[in-house]
Amino acid sequence: MVNNKKVDIASYLVKVGDVIKPRNNEVSQNIVKANIELVKGRNLPAWVQFKADALEGVVTQLPTREDISVPVQEQLVVELCSK
Repeated sequence: MVNNKKVDIASYLVKVGDVIKPRNNEVSQNIVKANIELVKGRNLPAWVQFKADALEGVVTQLPTREDISVPVQEQLVVELCSK
């Protein structure tokens, strides 16, 4: 959910200040909790503030190209999204 509204578009563009959290049901929250345990010890991106007790993240700024550490071929992303 983004800002308490269901989002089912994988390419949804978030904005600064958006609050992202799982739906308010046990299944969704258990999936998020399991993933939090799986990635424990990894650093969070600088552009996201995570509140573990509330299971929500807040977009504090939009990421720049330098913030992305995995190799990305931007042209392939553009081609996929334009279909």
